[in-house]
Amino acid sequence: MVLKVQEPHDGGGEDFGRIEDGSYPARLVQIIDIGEQERIDFDTGKPTGQYQRRLFLTFEFPTETIEINGEEWPRWQSMEVTLSFHKRAKLPQIVSALDPKYQVTDLSELVGRPALVTIGSTKNGKPKITNIVQLPKGMQVEDLKNPPVIFDMDDFDVEVFNTLPNFIQNRIKEAKNFSADMLPDNNEEESKKKQDKEEPKSEAPNDFDDELPF
Repeated sequence: MVLKVQEPHDGGGEDFGRIEDGSYPARLVQIIDIGEQERIDFDTGKPTGQYQRRLFLTFEFPTETIEINGEEWPRWQSMEVTLSFHKRAKLPQIVSALDPKYQVTDLSELVGRPALVTIGSTKNGKPKITNIVQLPKGMQVEDLKNPPVIFDMDDFDVEVFNTLPNFIQNRIKEAKNFSADMLPDNNEEESKKKQDKEEPKSEAPNDFDDELPF
């Protein structure tokens, strides 16, 4: 399983605005393994021919809510990180914030854990996660309102895959370690039907951080 811990968009829907810059209590709600993605040179924006295992991590912010169909839902903010436990990588810092004693052996055990997450802005004014640290002592965080999601390319779950947004499904299909036999022949049609039936309130608004400095 790839999620083992080692030592050290615009969706075209309603515009719900964004989380303002600042630090907020949050809980990790999703870990989505998108597989081995070709690395893009940060300076030139060109493919390098090198591949890295990548993850989408999504946090739920219970103090920052919006109204959907008459009900209050917490906002989400996501970031994409390299699956690396090198001491200079971003992931070990995130694991340390969510698990200060570094006791977990699988990243999936971190889902639901709280942290203090700082939101900043990209040069285009989009929100992005700029820092994640251990929750200050005594600070309370509400439990997750949305169901947690864990997706592991090494344990490919078609049902979970079908619930993911189209752009994430497409990223997974672009992965070097993806193969067509992971999906049934009629999977794409079934996936579209399921997504068409989904109610808007079934998941919180999600702003994916598509800046990839890590």
